[in-house]
Amino acid sequence: MFVTAALVVLAIDSPRACGPLPTPPDVVEPIERLFGATNVNAALGDGGLTAGFSRCGELTVLKWPGPGSFDQLQYLSSNADDARLSPHFGALPTAGAFAGISYRTSGARWRHTWLRDLPWAHAQRYLDDGGVLEDVATNDALGLVVTARAFVLPGRDVLVWDYEIERRPGSPVRRARFVHYADLAPTLAR
Repeated sequence: MFVTAALVVLAIDSPRACGPLPTPPDVVEPIERLFGATNVNAALGDGGLTAGFSRCGELTVLKWPGPGSFDQLQYLSSNADDARLSPHFGALPTAGAFAGISYRTSGARWRHTWLRDLPWAHAQRYLDDGGVLEDVATNDALGLVVTARAFVLPGRDVLVWDYEIERRPGSPVRRARFVHYADLAPTLAR
């Protein structure tokens, strides 16, 4: 009797800081000049609700009732040649949907940080068969790790976005509150 064993290694992106891209694209596509740069690194959906996420963990596309239908999220990136070098590809700071943490350190006032902004670093991967997106955001200065898992419920047109927050030993954070922001634009007409 022979037994065969296989080791499966899943590739995980190395954490990357989420500022502008470090270098401009070699060529700016004509469609980007017309409609703006596409800030999508990962996509989820089941033929109905379709969600697109940036490499910084923010929701930048939410199409319904199908992937070619109306965007239910207010997120317009820039159509400038250097849009990919701008934070959020030139979209307004209030565009999209994203998470943040309000926190206090010992003896300090409450402060706030959005997970999509520097100094947070992100690593993304698909879990299982690709139906679940995992985004791990790390802030070494705060000693915090936030793991977000998102998926679309099959046949239900529901986006589930689950967050887990870890406070590492030595973290200066003494109290924290999770915050989630969304600039929705529900419509059935253009």
